[in-house]
Amino acid sequence: MTDITPTSVANAKTGDVLRDGTLPGLHLRVFENRKAYYLYYRTKAKRERRPKIGDFDVISLTQARSIARAMLGEVAAGKDPVEERRKEASAHTMAWLCETYIKEYGRFKKSGKNDAYIIKSCIAPAFHKRKINEIHIRDISKFHRKRSDTPYQANRALSLLSTMFNQAILWGERPQGSNPCDRIRRFPEVKRKRHMSSEEAVKINNALEHYKDRYPNAVLFIYLLILSGARKSEIAKATPDRIQGNRLVDMGDNKTGDDRPVYLPEPVMDLLKKIPASAKTITGIKDPRKVWAMVRERAGCPDLRIHDLRRSYASAALSLGYSLDQIGKLLRHKSTATTAGYAWLSEQAENTVAESTAQRIVDVMEGRATFNS
Repeated sequence: MTDITPTSVANAKTGDVLRDGTLPGLHLRVFENRKAYYLYYRTKAKRERRPKIGDFDVISLTQARSIARAMLGEVAAGKDPVEERRKEASAHTMAWLCETYIKEYGRFKKSGKNDAYIIKSCIAPAFHKRKINEIHIRDISKFHRKRSDTPYQANRALSLLSTMFNQAILWGERPQGSNPCDRIRRFPEVKRKRHMSSEEAVKINNALEHYKDRYPNAVLFIYLLILSGARKSEIAKATPDRIQGNRLVDMGDNKTGDDRPVYLPEPVMDLLKKIPASAKTITGIKDPRKVWAMVRERAGCPDLRIHDLRRSYASAALSLGYSLDQIGKLLRHKSTATTAGYAWLSEQAENTVAESTAQRIVDVMEGRATFNS
């Protein structure tokens, strides 16, 4: 080989290889239309490598030497810069992680649907183009702080990201112990105590009456939530064949053996009589979210969530003098902390609680009473 000098470079022909007399392994290859610096080295495993350092027209010989020295330093430390480049080039993006997590892991979780919503609406737009192994703690901290005005959502997104990065580590996409979410402090959360007030109940009722002809299925769904204290998922999956008398049966969790019914008071039964015989579910829809948003906006309480209706149901029952044990049983609470000490009510007693509670809510919604009277 000829040494790299201004003269040798100027006289070089296609196919020539010029070596650097200062740094062993560094050389310049001459092609038909270009020249480029390369580095020859052997790894600790005796593998020969000849990575490109840079084009002759882009970097100087001094710069090429600096880059080559850095690479040789990595080789001396037992690393392989070429392999590292290859891994970097083939590394998956966050878009891949989001998609794969939902498909391969998230769908098995009870919170799978909610996780998918957070990923698609929050996480994917923020990180989808970034490589998984390029995300650092400062990126996660910035993502979390940006959502400080919605601390609950920010914390849920942070927890989900942490789970996703742990899964990425198991899949070999990040080194062990490199979860960038581990040291991020969650925002303080104040337990929500929102429920429908007496004044709001009247306005909600008026709004439901306004929309009942245009959106009968959604209005029925919302009335069922208000008057039965049921969970949204319970109403969404209920089929007409599950109505037995004034109860929805087989509504519980078969895995835990929790098969307590949803009681349907008289006002609800009147609404259910309008269900077509061919209906697949008792309301015909899975979610009244869009109509509920319209109803609460019209009623002037846009922050009232669907789950708050269960608290409103409990508030009405408490105003009638029923105990927390009775109400907890009626609402089918499952957690040990919630159900500990609950008194098991007879079916007749539960019927009484359900009927009177629903009637109190009807009276409040029609302006004849308040939750505190």
